[in-house]
Amino acid sequence: MYSMAVINAIEALLTERETGTALNFSAATLRRWRKARRRGDASDSAGPAFIDLNGAIRYRPRDVEEWLTRRTVGAGEVRS
Repeated sequence: MYSMAVINAIEALLTERETGTALNFSAATLRRWRKARRRGDASDSAGPAFIDLNGAIRYRPRDVEEWLTRRTVGAGEVRS
């Protein structure tokens, strides 16, 4: 039997469609970002971290949130 922590973590995983909808990006964009990450381009432009469950792609909400936080430009800041 799985613990409630494991069950809650699994239920919280987002599908590609859910993630794309939340970020307002297409599934094709998410796929392009994943390919970039697999090539070793782990820069922020390569999208949020993801989980590959034998071909079923999932995103942790906290990974998406962390990616968005790293991409946030504050007032008066300039991204290099």
